[in-house]
Amino acid sequence: MELIKDYRLNDTLRLSLGALAKETFSLGLEEWYQAGFWNESYIPYSLVEDGTVLANVSANTVSMIFDGKPMTAVLIGTVMTDKAHRGKGYSARLMNAVLEEYRKKVDMIYLFANTSVLSFYPRFGFVPREEWQCFIQLTDIAPKPEPFYILDIHRPDDLALVQRLITSGKPADKRLRVTSNSSLILYYCINGLNGALRYYPNSDTLVFIEDGLLLDYYSGSGLSLQGAAALLNEGQGELPLGFTPSDQTLPLRWQPYDDHLFVLGGEALTGRFMFHSLSRA
Repeated sequence: MELIKDYRLNDTLRLSLGALAKETFSLGLEEWYQAGFWNESYIPYSLVEDGTVLANVSANTVSMIFDGKPMTAVLIGTVMTDKAHRGKGYSARLMNAVLEEYRKKVDMIYLFANTSVLSFYPRFGFVPREEWQCFIQLTDIAPKPEPFYILDIHRPDDLALVQRLITSGKPADKRLRVTSNSSLILYYCINGLNGALRYYPNSDTLVFIEDGLLLDYYSGSGLSLQGAAALLNEGQGELPLGFTPSDQTLPLRWQPYDDHLFVLGGEALTGRFMFHSLSRA
């Protein structure tokens, strides 16, 4: 058995990783790769035997901005072990390898833990951090509806529009913003969010909204968050956000959001914040 990392171009290992991810978490890694969206920022660290991935911990290298200050970070995800090999310390070995690689290179390492393994990550120095979700109160924001249509990421023209706006459009203003995130956003687009992409041609704005939750938006016209709230105001009283707005003069309601965030470093993250929904893995 050997530890192999960063092998997305190796068909045998990538397909084995994808099969394990599909079985463990129902993740569509191979679909992501075949669509051309898996780039060098997602780096699997795997224990491999006879061409088969037995266990994995992936490092997502990201850049972010918090309160206007740039930071570098690694988001850990896809932590999994084949059922036949659990309890052998494979995840711990891989976690140590990732931490040894990145601990001194980035400002922060973080992850979102499954409820079944909350006691695992503190062994490596991770500490739990509380997140807060915002809700914009719409009572004093006049509705300004615009016509829109639902995009289909499988249509070339729609895909080109999505790629244009997430790379060059103005994103929702966020207190905490992951800036190198297009690969992960496109993963979500082809794995569950395809029906949640709205395009508003009048304001050249792409909106990610699912079950009334504003996950994010990207605007070619520089639409403000208040403008987006007016766009989405259908008399529902409040608009839940999948991110923390930088403009906190807006009428906001806050409530704790528990997605089991664990952080190593990251002392600069202060006050109430939330990693935006499309930056999670």
